[in-house]
Amino acid sequence: MTLNDDIKKGLEKGIILLGQSVVLKHLKQGKLSKIVLAHNAPIKLKKEIVPLCDLSGVECQELKRDSADLGAACRRSHSVSVLGFLK
Repeated sequence: MTLNDDIKKGLEKGIILLGQSVVLKHLKQGKLSKIVLAHNAPIKLKKEIVPLCDLSGVECQELKRDSADLGAACRRSHSVSVLGFLK
């Protein structure tokens, strides 16, 4: 299954969170199973999320696509630098 398929199914089920503040909050609470970062996500965000994912055992995937492409995959008219999948 491709990431686009995962995103599509996640959106249908309502288990995808968009945006750095929401994703960070849920990551710290241990409520996420996977995080996806756009390749042009802010470096500060990457430096904060990647170590937290390593510590908590959450899969963190950095895409080769930029935030505009990730936003389009999420059916949004704006860019999305990070998204998280709820457990």
